[in-house]
Amino acid sequence: MLRIAVVGPTYPYRGGISHYTTLLYKELAKRHNVQFWSFLRQYPNWLFPGKSDKDFSDRNLKPKSVRYTLDSLLPPTWISTANEIIRFQPDMVLLPWWVAFWGPIFYVLIWQIKKHLSTKVVFICHNIVEHESASWKIQISRLALGLGDAFIVHSSEESDRLQHWYPDANVKRVFHPIYSLLPKRNISRSRAREQLNLSKSERLMLFFGFVRPYKGLQYLIQAMPQILKEIEATLLVVGEFWEDKSKYQKKIQELGLEKNIRIIDRYIPSSEIEWYFSAANVLVMPYVSVTGSGVVQMAYYFDTPVIVTDVGMLSEIVRNGRTGLIVPPQNPDALAKAVIRYFSNGLESRFRKEIKSDKKRFSWETIAKAIEEFN
Repeated sequence: MLRIAVVGPTYPYRGGISHYTTLLYKELAKRHNVQFWSFLRQYPNWLFPGKSDKDFSDRNLKPKSVRYTLDSLLPPTWISTANEIIRFQPDMVLLPWWVAFWGPIFYVLIWQIKKHLSTKVVFICHNIVEHESASWKIQISRLALGLGDAFIVHSSEESDRLQHWYPDANVKRVFHPIYSLLPKRNISRSRAREQLNLSKSERLMLFFGFVRPYKGLQYLIQAMPQILKEIEATLLVVGEFWEDKSKYQKKIQELGLEKNIRIIDRYIPSSEIEWYFSAANVLVMPYVSVTGSGVVQMAYYFDTPVIVTDVGMLSEIVRNGRTGLIVPPQNPDALAKAVIRYFSNGLESRFRKEIKSDKKRFSWETIAKAIEEFN
């Protein structure tokens, strides 16, 4: 049995990193002594682009035991948290990595721990370099990650980047697991569409998650006129806009797509996620770039097929022609043809069956065993 300290976001903090860290904690706690340290405050209000960084809707995602001790703006809490971890005497410290904002905090935390302990520091890397990253953020990332002893990544691209930075790095590539603790009530499509005020018979594509340039929503919008020449379909865009929404609305109006694209500009709490995936025929991810993303695993959890671009981890976890379709990025024509093919050839039922049998590749037990092997 190992003594493991986990540091990162958890309930009530929202989003994929929080869910991921909590589920990993729960898996490791089945057979190890695991203690969880989380945040009193994550981001200052002026820095966080969303309306709130908290989601109180699902207490199933709360660990049994967690200490909220870290304040991102109060360095004394970084030292006091490190001292608590030192007193715990862990064999291993696990930290998620996704944005450079955490670089100074994690650097101080790890530096303080390593002054007193020879414990192994393992980073779970969701994004080694964040999307649309400036050069100074890359330098902060390299500095903080340089204190790590071992790394878990979810794509070959991320593994290559780490080993370019640190040629002797101990890196394991493991598929991103499925978000298995999200509420799941087996809501029927007809009931979900009634709840969301959608037609029960329309072909429905879902774009899910906050909107930023790298998500490529503009290419999906550009593909819509070509799609609508062949089939009737609706695009449901669900998630907070972390950039100017008006440019998307302007494009929709220019193309005359107001009746075919519906936007729900808000964060969707865990308790509501199933409604959207139950309503959809397919999830579409027209990303320009990506390293780590849990949206495909969210779709797989609800047995929803996907159409994705050939970037980052997406082409590694989607089985082209079996659980989804893969197209080149930044290519509205290819995206439109894939959507038309999906609906015209009736691929949904077959893909759903494939997803049900393929999900075993994405277990929390697999990643827990990979972490144990670092010890």
